[in-house]
Amino acid sequence: MELMKQLKKLLEEEKDCILAVIIEGRGSAPREAGACMTIGPSGRLFGTIGGGMLEKRCIDLGVKFLEEKKSSREKFCLSKKETADLGMICGGDVEVLFSFISQEAKNNLRGQLQKGETKGIRENLWFYLPVNGDEPFFQDNESQAVEKDRGFFHISGKPCYGIRLVPQSKVFIFGGGHLAQETVPLLSRVGFRCIVIDDREEFSRKELFPEAEETWTVDFEKLAGKFAVSEKDYICVMTRGHLGDTEVLKYALTTPACYIGAVGSRAKKEIVNKKLKEYGFTENQIKRIISPIGLDIFSETPAEIGVSIAAQLILVRGKQNRTKTT
Repeated sequence: MELMKQLKKLLEEEKDCILAVIIEGRGSAPREAGACMTIGPSGRLFGTIGGGMLEKRCIDLGVKFLEEKKSSREKFCLSKKETADLGMICGGDVEVLFSFISQEAKNNLRGQLQKGETKGIRENLWFYLPVNGDEPFFQDNESQAVEKDRGFFHISGKPCYGIRLVPQSKVFIFGGGHLAQETVPLLSRVGFRCIVIDDREEFSRKELFPEAEETWTVDFEKLAGKFAVSEKDYICVMTRGHLGDTEVLKYALTTPACYIGAVGSRAKKEIVNKKLKEYGFTENQIKRIISPIGLDIFSETPAEIGVSIAAQLILVRGKQNRTKTT
């Protein structure tokens, strides 16, 4: 998840900082609980809690708390008058926890995180921010049977705001041509872990996809058993022709991927679907494939199509997250 990426950046900084996290939001608040940003002596370092004057006010407070080397819990009541004073149009109430994190605390956190990742603890790794100002900490909570990924807990007698560090979803992109080269940077920027696969070495070079987590050169007819695709992952098929698409889709339909999208015209789709039926796939199985891939935004160029693909994956992810938290 994006928080994990931000935490790793935070731990790389060699100075004290403030981590500001929305711990509660009601009404039309600009961001949901769990949104965070880090603040240094000169202001925001990275992350956002919604932008606008509310964020500016939080940055100013964060700089002040950093100078004082203290943590604080602040409420912002965004009534009509308050939003007018803040220069905002959205209402709602927001509570923000400002956690002072010293360099010493970062060293402790770095060791805890490395230990947790070495043990392979990802689904049950939580990040806790004590509301009394104590140092934040990571903890493996296998017994923390909760439906939501964030909220208030009592850990060792301390009231804490906890966030489960759910791993980011992977996007397996088959085909490393112009479209993939436009799409991967966009997906990486919005929190997807991209794995690019092509059967041609010149189109699966790491140099071609610096933002990708992995690049592979694999024969599309030999994909079985090569990748661990989970029900949280996505598959995007954009090979150079219908033969490659057919082989990849044969593989994709055997996985539990939550999304399978394929580039192609109506004619190409009919050819591929006919071949899939010949291989024994049912109509219901084939309906899992979204083709043409991406949202219909009248995109034409590879860059525009890349935007439509990224938007569709964000939409699918957002619906899944909403379902999980409601």
